[in-house]
Amino acid sequence: MLNIIGLNAEVRYKLLAQSTQNLFSINAESGKIFAKEPLDREKQDQYWISIFANDLGKPISLNSTAKIYINILDLNDNPPQASCQMMNISSRCRGKDDNGNNVFDFDILEEQKGGTFVGKISATDLDEGENAQIKYQISKIEKLSLNHVLGEQYFETQQDITKFLINAQNGEISSSTKLDREEAEKYKLIIKINDGGLPSLTSTVTAFIHVLGINEHEPIFTFPSRFNNTVKLFQSIGLHSIITKVEAIDKDEGQDGQVFYRLKLSNSKEILNLLKIDELSGEIKLARPLNLEDAKFYEIQLEAYDKGNPPKFTEEVIKIIIDKAAIINFHNEGNENANSNQRGDTGKTNYQNYGRNANQNNQKSKSFLDSIEEIQTTPLILKICLIGLIFLMLFLTLVLIFLFLKGQFQRKSFRAPSRENQENFRNEVPKLLSMNNLFYNPYFKNVIVKISN
Repeated sequence: MLNIIGLNAEVRYKLLAQSTQNLFSINAESGKIFAKEPLDREKQDQYWISIFANDLGKPISLNSTAKIYINILDLNDNPPQASCQMMNISSRCRGKDDNGNNVFDFDILEEQKGGTFVGKISATDLDEGENAQIKYQISKIEKLSLNHVLGEQYFETQQDITKFLINAQNGEISSSTKLDREEAEKYKLIIKINDGGLPSLTSTVTAFIHVLGINEHEPIFTFPSRFNNTVKLFQSIGLHSIITKVEAIDKDEGQDGQVFYRLKLSNSKEILNLLKIDELSGEIKLARPLNLEDAKFYEIQLEAYDKGNPPKFTEEVIKIIIDKAAIINFHNEGNENANSNQRGDTGKTNYQNYGRNANQNNQKSKSFLDSIEEIQTTPLILKICLIGLIFLMLFLTLVLIFLFLKGQFQRKSFRAPSRENQENFRNEVPKLLSMNNLFYNPYFKNVIVKISN
């Protein structure tokens, strides 16, 4: 190997790529490479730089190039961050609190057995390796209590933090025992998230757990009901006016007890376009002006439902009769009563009520259609009475026919006694021969025996 002496052995260095000259520099004599500014591994974790080297030999300078790979090592400079991408429909993310930490809400039904899944906290760490390994821990549990004196709610620290458990590896929260809504409607959990760096970095999240009542009851209609389900519209009403109002009750609490309404089915598709129902109040209103073709009898299937989990519902039928008089008055009055808020009769009525108030002074003889409508809208108990009366009359008629035919048969089957029977009769009553009287035998009509001395 040659021993190079003098200028021929002196080497100078420089960077070739312009893209790396802003981030790195090289000492021309020593060849040491420096970073001009702090490097963030989370933005870029590796670099390739090209270096040119030449000697100072004369008359000819020799040179060469080389590529250097720079790998940026991780520094534990990022704490774990909880994500708002929830994995369960009963979980919600409110966003960040004043400290910049995420706040979550979870729902769980009361009386669920221990070990029931509540929700999941999911966190990520921008570091790598052990610095990115995450562990979850519940540090504090508070329950929402009620001050019965002041009527105010406040959070009370629970000494036993094992009411809920969290999986240290995946952040899944579960109950450790059955929860009673009467004991507490809401719990507040303070959860710490740690990474595996040295030193470890920590972030904190808050999780509110809402204990929901079980949706035990379905809504029950108070109107319409089995014996009160008919409304007759015989007065003129304006567009969007209230025809009637349906009502239902639900014995559950909260959203489980809030009732909503909707029109489902009808014996006529037109009525679903003619009427609309307010899903919250249950008010049934006129959605468009009345036409003569609307004078019909309608049966509409209603549904009342709650928003429990799962939701429960009930159905009932309301009968609506639109009288022709209401349509004629509607068009005659024009826009005068367009915004009036009258109801067709009482709004809650049975057949007897609307039958008495159904504009009797303006009615002439009832058509066959009107009669059919009245029969269809007759309450069930009245229908049963009418059917029973018909069967009773039919039974009495059959009895009378039977008695009449029996009498006819007896007259035709009668026969007068023969002479032989008369002689036998004389022989069987010898004691009467000594008596001077008359004897009448009912079996021998028109036969009078006179016995003389």
